[in-house]
Amino acid sequence: MSQPQFPVNPDITREDALNQILSSVAAEELALGHILNAQGEAIQYVVGTLPGSPGGSSVDDVLAINESVDGIIDQSAENQMMLVGKLGDAISAPILYGPTGATGPAGAGGPATGATGADGPVGPQGPMGPQGLNGPIGQAGTTGTQGVAGGAGPGGPTGSMGTPAPTPPPTAVVGFGANTTGASYVLIVGTVVDIPVPNAQVLSGVTVDGANVLFTVPNTALYRISYHLNTTLGILVGTRLLINGGVFTPASIPVSLGRARFEAEVEMQLTAGSTVKLQLVSGLIGTAVLLGGGAGASLMILELS
Repeated sequence: MSQPQFPVNPDITREDALNQILSSVAAEELALGHILNAQGEAIQYVVGTLPGSPGGSSVDDVLAINESVDGIIDQSAENQMMLVGKLGDAISAPILYGPTGATGPAGAGGPATGATGADGPVGPQGPMGPQGLNGPIGQAGTTGTQGVAGGAGPGGPTGSMGTPAPTPPPTAVVGFGANTTGASYVLIVGTVVDIPVPNAQVLSGVTVDGANVLFTVPNTALYRISYHLNTTLGILVGTRLLINGGVFTPASIPVSLGRARFEAEVEMQLTAGSTVKLQLVSGLIGTAVLLGGGAGASLMILELS
């Protein structure tokens, strides 16, 4: 079976081609009308209303012809949509083309040189050439003779002695006292006990009261104040310095359990007549016993300037 052949340039005008399309749409519409009419007569025949037909079909015949007519109507509706589109395109198509418009201006010229392409892959490394021959080893030179060691140079003259550094003068204001008696103090929770330091006192300018507790400085100056306190057992106590009747926090050690050695050292500016005392702070009910025969407690006050 050969393939149909169509002429490349058919001998008809554009108007003739559009008219033939419109005629084909009309012919298809006429054929569709005949099909629908035939389906109507088929329904009349089944239900017994077709002239000259006796009728008397069964229910199955009615259902079968109804299904057949339903399928024909669906297909006809789809074909109708195609024909409407075909008819619209043919009617809206122009019969004649207008004259060719004037040539537009030339666009801007592109760059003379295109973009550089990506580098190609690196080729494989060539084989290594053969190693050349080693050159001949030259002759070793002769070792020179060792020179004579030079004599020691003369010693330089001894420099003059420098000026001796000035010796700072010892302070004339100091207060020191210790407690070596192994004294014991009955404690109640929250109480504070003044610690006397009656032993090994050194007082120069600094004075102490009759209870050997309250020390008073004579001058307005910078002072270094330090203290030590050692108990026989680590119990719940703390220590502090009272300066002019107020607690000096930088020299305070809070109440803590298991501590038996307390010490602090501070430097502070005091005015003439300021007072200093060492106190034991209790955190329990019991007895605190200072070390005996040694530094159970000590307090030192030293004027620096």
